[in-house]
Amino acid sequence: EATTCTGAAGATSAAAAAAAPAASREGGGTAAGRTPPALAGAGSGSFVMGRLRSSTSGVKRSGAGAGVSADGGNCCEEENAASRCLYLQMALKASDLGHLAAPREVHKQWVAALEEENFRQGDREGAVGLPVSPLMDRSKQGISRSQVGFFDIVALPFYTSLAQRFPGCRPMLEAVLENYAVWKAQEQQHRSS
Repeated sequence: EATTCTGAAGATSAAAAAAAPAASREGGGTAAGRTPPALAGAGSGSFVMGRLRSSTSGVKRSGAGAGVSADGGNCCEEENAASRCLYLQMALKASDLGHLAAPREVHKQWVAALEEENFRQGDREGAVGLPVSPLMDRSKQGISRSQVGFFDIVALPFYTSLAQRFPGCRPMLEAVLENYAVWKAQEQQHRSS
């Protein structure tokens, strides 16, 4: 049964689900569609989708005991269409933010690439006489200086919820926490100097 739901970006879940594997095979990319050369093939979409699949792989889908995992846990109770849409949206968001769970050096390369993309947009805004958007002005603090706040407000609550619902995603949460610790230490060092 095909279910269509519309997410915040207005994409249907069916279209988004079809696009996710293609983006993963192509190594992800920035919002402008450019994948930094050092990151080609480092997309995390396939990892994310694999984790979501593995967290529900032992679940009986129909008949007596449906929704009960092989180990007896209720990891995937019988769900309605709205729940399934939410889970697809979570998977896509996890793929979009997947660099947060990547190894430290890959994650930092992604942050640098995203920051450069933002700065280029700010350059274009300034060139046409528009006010430069926040975090897009080269002469000011960029996203690399605001990572702790992003983790606190967006990443940690999201990945914590994801790991609670899909226990197979726990390694992703742990990797996010490792990257968060690096940014937190860097912020504390910056404040003390």
